[in-house]
Amino acid sequence: MGRKRKASKLISLGDAAELLGVSKATVANYRNRGMPAVKRKRLYFYDPAKITAWATKHKPTKSTFGPRRKPDPDDDQDESDLKALTATELQDELARAKLLEIRARTAKHEHELEVKRGEVVPRDEVKAERLKRIAAVKAGLLGLKSKLPAVLVGLGESEIAALLEREVNELLERFAGARS
Repeated sequence: MGRKRKASKLISLGDAAELLGVSKATVANYRNRGMPAVKRKRLYFYDPAKITAWATKHKPTKSTFGPRRKPDPDDDQDESDLKALTATELQDELARAKLLEIRARTAKHEHELEVKRGEVVPRDEVKAERLKRIAAVKAGLLGLKSKLPAVLVGLGESEIAALLEREVNELLERFAGARS
């Protein structure tokens, strides 16, 4: 009877890219060049130990792991490998930059449409409305000291509680709707 080996935890494409310090596209390129991967339905998953070993064996440069940096000219690689690596990294960076630009343009366009449709309120209007509501509540609270004493005289505890609750609710409604 053989012992069952505990399967190591598989990671996603994004996690594999982060582990190796490369883009998702580079991980896909590595997979196409033989890096071990497990396909489940339409997605690929990676064993961290296996892909680290593969990357170390097939691309043993300092720039394979961790943050991107310029290749070290003292590394014992031939010059064509350095040029290919640099070109791949540049392509990855360019693709990321283009994606960021598209996302920024999309967000800007969506914001402009929201403004045109009247779905966005200018910051100054929001601030003015908030100050108006705060002023209404402040005035209401300050007015309680002159309004309540005469009314509270002779009332029982439950009647005072009910009156205070009614006044507080009215102030909260003023804050919510800024009624004057």
